[in-house]
Amino acid sequence: MKTLAYLQMIQGLAYLVLALAFVGLSFGLTQHLNLKELEISGGVCGVVFLPKNQFYGADSLRLSISLGKQLFKNNCATCHHKNMKDNLTGPALGGTQSRWATFPKADLYNWIRNSQALIATKHPRAVSLAAEWDYSVMTAFPNLTDEELESILNYVEAIYERRH
Repeated sequence: MKTLAYLQMIQGLAYLVLALAFVGLSFGLTQHLNLKELEISGGVCGVVFLPKNQFYGADSLRLSISLGKQLFKNNCATCHHKNMKDNLTGPALGGTQSRWATFPKADLYNWIRNSQALIATKHPRAVSLAAEWDYSVMTAFPNLTDEELESILNYVEAIYERRH
């Protein structure tokens, strides 16, 4: 247990160091970004890692979307279409938040982190989604933080709503 706490502390410090380095380098760039520059094929803004709970205002939404873009590419793009509107191995992700809106946001996060565990609890949305996709097993992402999941969801909605 102490080892886990120690590793989490080191991870937090690493985020802080990266934040100081990358934010300093990208601050001027983010001041002039618009969401169009964050599109999938040609984004100009690199990944910026910030410490937990450091997203504020419009510039931070841009940073969140930028982080979400990289996280999507690394974790989701294998199974989910990049236009967020078409099905691939997994369902189209556009509108995900509205489809989960009748449940606490934590339920959606739990689905992404471990869909099979949520299905096992007989969660109605999880069971329905699993049945719709013939009980295909979604890859679990237990290490993604709430902030990282929120960044992915911000990116998905930006692409889906064409706010990029």
